Amino acid sequence: MKKIVYTVAIGGLPWFKYTLPTIEAYADRIGAKFWRAVAPTVFPDKPHLANFEKLLFFQPFFGEQFDRICIIDADCLIRNDCPDLFEVVPENKIGMLNELEYSPANKEEFAAKIMRCQKFYGLTPAKPDFTHFGYYNTGVMVIPQSKRSYFLPPVRPFPFWCYDQDVINMRLRMQTPGEFIGFPAMFDLADRLNRMAWPGFVATCPWEDAYIRHYATISDVDRIVAMEKDLTEWRERGLA
Repeated sequence: MKKIVYTVAIGGLPWFKYTLPTIEAYADRIGAKFWRAVAPTVFPDKPHLANFEKLLFFQPFFGEQFDRICIIDADCLIRNDCPDLFEVVPENKIGMLNELEYSPANKEEFAAKIMRCQKFYGLTPAKPDFTHFGYYNTGVMVIPQSKRSYFLPPVRPFPFWCYDQDVINMRLRMQTPGEFIGFPAMFDLADRLNRMAWPGFVATCPWEDAYIRHYATISDVDRIVAMEKDLTEWRERGLA
């Protein structure tokens, strides 16, 4: 199986010096190619929309050269004993963390985001039913080539925060705009493999036990302090 670990790290954000070495080392350890997107953002005046690049740059990797891709955000630190996500996630499934499972209080907010996305793309907003399908975090994803159509970029970027996450959650529910063809086969990652740090995240895994620590929503200054502290802890434990 040909596999690649991909991250979007545009510009010179100060925490890249902490996160990128751990992501690259992880790719090397599991025998995957490592690729970092460094091209200018589609919105040069809105750097917070850099995650739009996720839906552009990884498409070429789904040709004959690679069978599966693992996308890891550049605000994640990975321990040196993290399991191979390509082995954790079944080969024919999409692996992501179901954020709704850990943030049930945000159900209405997640629904509103998907409906806002539907409206932006000219669809009739329909409140999503979360009974059988969740709301997924895009910070860590494992995607097989057979499911690539759910991740193709739309005709125009969605100019709001968490662009990629809102669009992908809309697409997972509606592969072709206006046409429901059934939910894709998902594998819900445990929070130990994408441990969010924000207060509303009701974790089952203690922060110190996480294989992948995801620092989204933490301010820039606090993020750097937290990463330095966590890397020091890992080195003391032989995990970095």
